Amino acid sequence: MRVIFLFALVLFIFPLSGQLPNGFVRELIATDLNPTSLAQSKDGRIFIIEKHGVIRVVRDHQVLDEPFLIIEVDDSNEKGLGHMVLHPDFHNNGYVYVYFSVPDKRFNRISRWTANGDKVIPGSEKIILDMDEIGADIHNGGAMVFGHDGYLYISSGDGSQSWVGEDLASTNAKILRITDEGEPVPDNPFFNLNLGRANLVYATGLRNPFTMTIHPGNGKIYANDVGQSTWEEINRIEKGAFYGWPRIEGKKNGQDLPSEYLDPVYQYHHSNKYCAVVGSTFYLPEVQQFPQEYSGRYFYSDYCTGHIRMLNAETGEDLGIFMTDGDRVVDLLVNNEGSLYYLERRGLGDASHEDNGSTTNGNLWKISYTGAGTPFISVQPKSVLVVDGEDATFNVSATGAFPLTYRWFVDDVEMVTENVPSFTLINVSTALDSSVIRVEISNDFGLVSSETAILRVTSNNRPIPNILLPIEGDTYVAGNTLHFSGAGSDEEDGVLNSDAFEWKIDFHHGSHSHPSMPWTESIQSGQWIIPSIGETASDVFYRIYLRMTDSYGLVKTVHRDVFPQLGSLEVRTSPPGLIMHIDGSPVETPHVVEGVKGVSRYISPPYTQIKGDSIYFFEQWQDGSKVRIKDVQTGDQNQEFVCQFEGFRRGYGVGLTASYYENIGFMGPPLVNGIDSTIDYQWYLQAPHPILPKDHFSIKWKGYIQAYKSALYRFIAFVDDGAHLEIDGQEVFHDWGPGLNYVTGYKYLEASRLYPIELMMYDLEWTSQIKFRWSSDDFVEEIVPASQLYPSDYYSSNLSSTILSVKSVTDNELQVFSKGLKTIRMDFTITSVSGLTYLYDDYIVPVGENVLTLNIGHLVPGAYFMTGIDPLTNEKAVVKFVKVK
Repeated sequence: MRVIFLFALVLFIFPLSGQLPNGFVRELIATDLNPTSLAQSKDGRIFIIEKHGVIRVVRDHQVLDEPFLIIEVDDSNEKGLGHMVLHPDFHNNGYVYVYFSVPDKRFNRISRWTANGDKVIPGSEKIILDMDEIGADIHNGGAMVFGHDGYLYISSGDGSQSWVGEDLASTNAKILRITDEGEPVPDNPFFNLNLGRANLVYATGLRNPFTMTIHPGNGKIYANDVGQSTWEEINRIEKGAFYGWPRIEGKKNGQDLPSEYLDPVYQYHHSNKYCAVVGSTFYLPEVQQFPQEYSGRYFYSDYCTGHIRMLNAETGEDLGIFMTDGDRVVDLLVNNEGSLYYLERRGLGDASHEDNGSTTNGNLWKISYTGAGTPFISVQPKSVLVVDGEDATFNVSATGAFPLTYRWFVDDVEMVTENVPSFTLINVSTALDSSVIRVEISNDFGLVSSETAILRVTSNNRPIPNILLPIEGDTYVAGNTLHFSGAGSDEEDGVLNSDAFEWKIDFHHGSHSHPSMPWTESIQSGQWIIPSIGETASDVFYRIYLRMTDSYGLVKTVHRDVFPQLGSLEVRTSPPGLIMHIDGSPVETPHVVEGVKGVSRYISPPYTQIKGDSIYFFEQWQDGSKVRIKDVQTGDQNQEFVCQFEGFRRGYGVGLTASYYENIGFMGPPLVNGIDSTIDYQWYLQAPHPILPKDHFSIKWKGYIQAYKSALYRFIAFVDDGAHLEIDGQEVFHDWGPGLNYVTGYKYLEASRLYPIELMMYDLEWTSQIKFRWSSDDFVEEIVPASQLYPSDYYSSNLSSTILSVKSVTDNELQVFSKGLKTIRMDFTITSVSGLTYLYDDYIVPVGENVLTLNIGHLVPGAYFMTGIDPLTNEKAVVKFVKVK
């Protein structure tokens, strides 16, 4: 009779999605973790870094009882103990470096400890580097790798202050490079820049590079940068590079970016629940366990989907999905024996008990390749405690060659089930208490039987939790205090005291969540201050959890959601249609943005921006304030902020005349002559031209320079070795000593006037580079653009470039033959005999005879006039042509 009863209780459930490729098996190594990242030593030990300040050691697949390190951290929201790296000589010196959030402070720190065996030596901490303050409890970054050069590379997040991505004075939103003692490296690209801590900076413009990976063979470093709203980036880190934040996320798409900008190697979109690129590793172990096709692949994980994907990091080719059923996979590593380990925080943004704040449900998994396809149980069925009349569900997770067959047994009696890795007994009774559950899994290659699980059924009742505050329908404003309180009872225990209570608060944004208050035990009421800085989106809310446990161990959890009050603000410019930055993201004005009331928003104009033939400078806000960054809060009423700009026509230059010499004294005829549009070069150990030597050369640039507007300009040369600048016959700067030099000088320039300029540099030996920049009170330092530089022959003739003839090549193309007596940017128009204008555009006309091809497919047959105008001299050339058909 009992067997028949059991058959009636079976509820069929679809199998869990996601399988590894055939031949791969998965094994659960460690559970009950609060993990953030992984590290490993050459002797095979794996270190699990936990958010609340604990590092654990896994030796021979066993988590050691004694932690490796326990330190005090601030683990609120996304802060905590983030990452750890071992010194390259760890087996001799025992040095380990940890990145963590300092308690009661608003900054992150890197400390070095000395290990002795499986524990650090108490009191051995040495503070290596304290980072700059952050603006919120998110975007901490913190990944660290030792490069093949022996230096420590550190990734830092923007701390919710996006503008620091371009601030060389700040340590945040960067890749930093230091010695193992915490000192800046002398050949860092901004080592001699006397600005904040720019001497630590190796690369700039990153938002939240939470993880980094180094290629074991070639030493190239890759940073995974978590995006804002659209793109996730995998960036190859190069010296002095700028990776776009906060100007853009994802690859360049027409934006005006500095020459040091680098596109990500790979990007992927926030679609299909993808949200954040996190763990990564190269598959290049000492022992190649996986099939040869996996060798060299870049494995990376997405936090929201739990997918592990593969990439050719050299070419950016997407190599597809490796695993689909992870649960908040935060980090990956490959051990020496060729197995792939992955670390889960668990709780896939589905309002489950697990979350990414202070979880105790994290797992460490090991993926191996067996090739045989035999079934392998990676997660055994767990014992279950339920109340009389409830359902009891058992799960197993297995890998192996498809198809897999699942046979479930209760007290060795086989259940009639579908072929599923999960089944549920419905409405169980105490008669089933202590039943033994197991499953057999088989395929064409073999059979494996699971460990047994025990079904416990009690007549006790679960506790009844009740959230009193906040009440249903409560709303919040940023900066408010969120009060929570509850009551609870149990049929057997009566009214429950505070020991039975646990509270947690999650902050939900879109389809994912962030931790706010971790599980807090033994309080019946409390409060949480809602921050006014951080996430600026409007699709957010707070979820308050109350979990109660009775004396028998039965648990019940309830939750309540509190949604925000919303407001809006409008940003406009004068003149209209210019670009502004709201919370670091560029928008075209006028722009209206909605957000939570009370949340701090940052509105800022670019120092300069180009629209058409004009360049615009920030002048002031409509209220007269000249402070560029405006800190505002979304309020009850629609607020309007108008930013006023001053516009000037851009120059029509194309660059300076360059002469390259094969000696350091500008002696003899130059080996190379030409026009350099900008002086922005980092040759390092390469020659600047194939026919020049890589050392002992000099370069002279001559021509004319034109200011944007009348102002005192600061000129800068970042050069190796010496540099000399003259403008209008006056020396602006001179530093002719060898080595890496940061040279500056000042010169007042009037608008529109062209000043003679001569810039010289030489390279003695070793590395070579030069960056010629300028700035003023109106704009930040930038490479002097080609539009403001003119070659030395610009005034060699009073004649402008001349249109000699035109020729219709096809029905849709027109060839314009011209002779340029100086390199200019010429305005072209095509008008009909009746005076209608059909084309207006400008083209660079170089020195000499040239042919330009224009598209005239939109013109109807007839007679037309082609007009070319030199905008600076207004000299005009007109030629008539006829379009036949």
